[in-house]
Parts: sequence; C-alpha cells; structure tokens
Amino acid sequence: MTAWFIANAGSGYTSNTKTAEVSHNSDEGIRGAQAVAAGVFLARTGHPKAEIGRYVEETLGYDFSPSVEHIRRTADHSYNCDVSIPQAFCCWLQSDSYEEMVRNAVSLATAADTIAAISGALAAATPGMEIPREWAERAFKMLKPDLKAILVDFQERFCRG
Repeated sequence: MTAWFIANAGSGYTSNTKTAEVSHNSDEGIRGAQAVAAGVFLARTGHPKAEIGRYVEETLGYDFSPSVEHIRRTADHSYNCDVSIPQAFCCWLQSDSYEEMVRNAVSLATAADTIAAISGALAAATPGMEIPREWAERAFKMLKPDLKAILVDFQERFCRG
C-alpha cells in the first residue's frame, strides 16, 4: 500500500526514499522501493508495461531481460532487493493477468511472498491486470473489523473509481 500511496500522490523519489529508509535502511532497499513506486505510478498513469520496464532498467540499473522460465531454472535463493526486484518485475512484465502474475511469482520458489507482493502491486496498478473482484471480496471477508475499517478509509480517501 505504501508504494501505491507514494506513487499515486506523485511524491516521487524524495518521499519514497524517506519512507523506504525506515524499513530498508540500505541503498539497494531504497533503490528497490524507488523502482516499485516508479512502476506503480507509471502503470496507474497509463504507461505501457514495456515502457515502464525500460524506464526502470535505464533509470535504476536493473535487468528485466531473463524469462520467468530462466529464473525458475536458475533461481538465486538470495533474498535481497537486487534479486527480488528483477524477479518481481519479470513476473509482472511477462504476464497478461493478475492470476498469471501470481502463478509466475509462486513458481519461482524463492521468496514467493515478497515477489508476489511486489509484482502484485505493479499488476494491480496496471489497467486490465487488476486483482480479480472475487479474490478481493474473499480476502476482504477474512479481515478483522479494524483492518476492514482501515482499508475502507484508505479506499475512500485515495482510490479512484
């Protein structure tokens, strides 16, 4: 939600760096947070996935060229940002739906929760790849009342449509 909020607010890298420093406290973690925020912002503002991938690669120095199949066969089980960000972007860039993105992320058998969370933020921000409504409704039903209230408040304040 943090990447979405910062990206949607258009605060850019400066605010993103400040929020990332709290939990990531490393140059690679901050760069990863910047990559995700840039990706979410550009997706939410209608830029094509390929253009977003090129922008993040060129601006922040990542390589999104490996196929998901290649990553699956050669997966680096290191759980640092320099590994997880490219894997997450590849899962998103090489999928056409939210479900396919989740399947890609889980199939890597690395830090699947991290990869799915990152690529899920990107996919949810991409027109045509949004979280399937039935998934969102089912997940919402599982939340405790206090978390439901936070989510509803967030949606009312910041989500369009």
